[in-house]
Amino acid sequence: MLAKHIELIEAVNNSLTQAEHDAAEQRLNGFRDALERMNPRPLHFIECDQHYLAQGIDRPMCCGVWLDWTPSE
Repeated sequence: MLAKHIELIEAVNNSLTQAEHDAAEQRLNGFRDALERMNPRPLHFIECDQHYLAQGIDRPMCCGVWLDWTPSE
């Protein structure tokens, strides 16, 4: 479950355009909504931040999603 969550977060963070970012973020939010409804265990969003911190990536982020993301195009 965490691997899929990280995959969706990476799609948001690696988006090139605003439209691609918005679509990826909607998929991520849908996944989080479904997971929250199916699983009474709360999501551990800190694990998503730790995924990047373990790689030495120190950017402002919330639940793994970079807060300073900007489109490259």
